[in-house]
Amino acid sequence: MKIINNTYKNKVEKPLLIIGIPQVNITKKVYNIDSNLNDINKNVKILPQSNLKDKFIILAAHSGTSSVAYFNNLENLSLDEQVYIYYKNKKNRFIVKKISYIEKTGYLKIEKNLKDTLVLITCSTKFHNKQIIVYAKKNDK
Repeated sequence: MKIINNTYKNKVEKPLLIIGIPQVNITKKVYNIDSNLNDINKNVKILPQSNLKDKFIILAAHSGTSSVAYFNNLENLSLDEQVYIYYKNKKNRFIVKKISYIEKTGYLKIEKNLKDTLVLITCSTKFHNKQIIVYAKKNDK
């Protein structure tokens, strides 16, 4: 079967999930971990440390001025704002609980097995050589 632009003869690859952050005008598809579309230079990327069964999701994207700077406005988020993950036809609501900055070293230390947690990562547009990490907890209310 010939592959052309990530389509398989009239079949377009379906996203794994969709992230929506109304406060900063983000709505973006996220593809399976093994997809060539799961690439920070193309889309929001889901990291392999994620565990969808436990609703532990780590997403990364660029910020800045490029056409793939999907998390460009992430630094405008505030505590207690909402983030939505649409997964398997279900809307999951997460509430921002912590926002922190770390040195940009290429390594990220995150606790393992954080059930019902969404982690968003991007480079800071405010602080040189820093990354912003947004932690949100699942809220079923």
